Amino acid sequence: MKLGTNRKIQLIEVGDKTFKIAIFPILADYKMVESSTRESEFNKTEHTTEEVIKENEAQYNLRFEIIEAILQANGYEYDQNFWLTHCDSLALSEFIVLSKAKDSLPSKKKVEKVGA
Repeated sequence: MKLGTNRKIQLIEVGDKTFKIAIFPILADYKMVESSTRESEFNKTEHTTEEVIKENEAQYNLRFEIIEAILQANGYEYDQNFWLTHCDSLALSEFIVLSKAKDSLPSKKKVEKVGA
């Protein structure tokens, strides 16, 4: 039996592509925890503008790493330029949340649009 073949599928449309997501990899979970921990720790103190910019960049990079892990686990190649040109911050988060929540969503074969 091939792993990942008998699972709920989430179809997510981003720009002109539709991604069929069946697996949310452990690496993506680890990166989500890392992102949440970083954000919580960062928000406990005051920061300079430069520190805020640097932390925002780090958070974007973590989101891109999460998306890359999701795509690779589901048989897609990751193209950061595609994500940079087709998404804003909210769309990146929507893609991650929809990918993660696929097992708790109703099993309708509806295509979820991200960033629309």
